[in-house]
Amino acid sequence: MLTNKASLSLTPAEKGNLQTISTFNIAGRYDDVKLDFHKRCTPSYTKKYLTITKNFYLWLEKKYPNQSDEL
Repeated sequence: MLTNKASLSLTPAEKGNLQTISTFNIAGRYDDVKLDFHKRCTPSYTKKYLTITKNFYLWLEKKYPNQSDEL
């Protein structure tokens, strides 16, 4: 996982959340997977993973300040 290469210490739950979020990219690319993905994305499911993603982003921003300026 990329998190290992970046030396990020994550709990098993955090790793699991990132693995789930990573599948969203695949689901958006392939038509045969999109329908299943859309069925899964209820409002509560979407809100849950949006919150997890925002919190992870804020954590990374705090851990690596000013890094996004270099991108």
